[in-house]
Amino acid sequence: MVDAMTMKGVFLVNYIGYIISRNSKISNEQKIMKIRSIASQVMVTMISNLVKFSAGSFIGFAALLLAELSQENSDVKVTKGQLSWFASYFFMAPVGAISFGLLSHTIGGRVALLIISITLSISSIIFYFATNSTMILVAQAFVGLMLSPTASIGTTYITEIADPHLRSLLITSGYLSMSFGMFFVMLMRLFFKWKIIAIVLLIFPVMGFLGLLFVPNSPYWLARKGRFEEAEVALAWLRGWTTLENVRTEFLALKESNIKVNSDDTRSQKQSISVLIKSCTQRSLWMPLSITIYVLIMFDLVGCNTIKTFNVVIFRKIETPFDIYLAGAIYDGVRIIGGIICMFCINTLGKRKLLFISLFGAGTAHIVVAIVVHLIKLEIGNLTYLVWIPPVMIIFASFILSMGLEKVTYVLNSEILPNRFREIGMGMGRCLAGLISAMFGQVFLYMVDAMTLQGVFLFFGINGFIALVTLYFIVPETEGKTLVEIENHFAGKRTT
Repeated sequence: MVDAMTMKGVFLVNYIGYIISRNSKISNEQKIMKIRSIASQVMVTMISNLVKFSAGSFIGFAALLLAELSQENSDVKVTKGQLSWFASYFFMAPVGAISFGLLSHTIGGRVALLIISITLSISSIIFYFATNSTMILVAQAFVGLMLSPTASIGTTYITEIADPHLRSLLITSGYLSMSFGMFFVMLMRLFFKWKIIAIVLLIFPVMGFLGLLFVPNSPYWLARKGRFEEAEVALAWLRGWTTLENVRTEFLALKESNIKVNSDDTRSQKQSISVLIKSCTQRSLWMPLSITIYVLIMFDLVGCNTIKTFNVVIFRKIETPFDIYLAGAIYDGVRIIGGIICMFCINTLGKRKLLFISLFGAGTAHIVVAIVVHLIKLEIGNLTYLVWIPPVMIIFASFILSMGLEKVTYVLNSEILPNRFREIGMGMGRCLAGLISAMFGQVFLYMVDAMTLQGVFLFFGINGFIALVTLYFIVPETEGKTLVEIENHFAGKRTT
């Protein structure tokens, strides 16, 4: 799997290098500098993606462990209530989102990712040695605590180190890595028991930790802290290990945009809370923050996280006509395919089209699942030929959501928030989204009892179409725009 991730990085470099080579107006020297710049950014992205791969593997691990623990002959005995708490590990997400949002604002995204790597490593060890439900719940709580920060901080870090023309591609690769992590765990389950998988998962956060020791902090974060010399050095590193002179223009623009902010912050240190409250009333913050929160809420209301967490359990409930763990592996496998398509279509189609295509496709698929499961439950005649439709539609929804909503959500949210409050804004959005995810994780099994499984899927499908209509009117297209241009758009300023 590590080789697969390495190949993905090499493929990214070669693919973008090919695009560069097609432009005959660029000299050979410029092409070399451009490829070096891409290589350095891809290297940092791949190291960051190891942490995201780890987070994704723990999401997949939660899905298979839910299926294992729900069986009567499971190694560790748990009650239905404990199982619900295990599934609602997203309750820790708001704590992680807010605390790490504030923490990363102070210590930087790179150091925050180092802390996340250590915590995920500890979770892996606890899972391996778990002999009772308490140990499993503690380990899962650590995982829940780290998931939101991994997504938001990792995305923010890559957003700030990447060139505008690479930004969407590199950010999307991070969420593709999470999909690889989920698929890896489901694939492992076909051959190994969950205890073995738990200790194998220790490898990836350790590798991510070691890699992060050798990459620079975000130049944007360093500039926000007034550490301009370090910011310039980091920028030169990220633009192909080049000289300071070659990044002078970009650095001066970065420095100029942060000098006034730093000056204002220095004068207002004793009034930081009032300054933050005042900033929240500014159009440039509250408008993108509102969009961020709404998109993240709809992300959960269409069933993205819930189905991902309970996919093996759902495949068992709909009596999938083939092995449920194989179905889970396929479910996560098609998410990888969807993510790859998203990576290489996002620059061409833009984020809005991918968003709307995925919402329409998933909404339709979930409604079809609801209808077919209901017909099967009615037992009208011989409808055994229909049993293939629900699992196929669930897998299709996984693919189409991964191609659009799942990846675009985080790319979009990392771009539209203003530079000064990007970490905090992402933390606030992930906090609320985490609460929604936790709520669904806690009540999903009870929702199925009260609404039936088909009723739950109908709920997800209807929400998909509600999201489609509302997001059409509020989400702007940000593809190809610099972070400054996007911020000016929400501030109501014209970019010259």
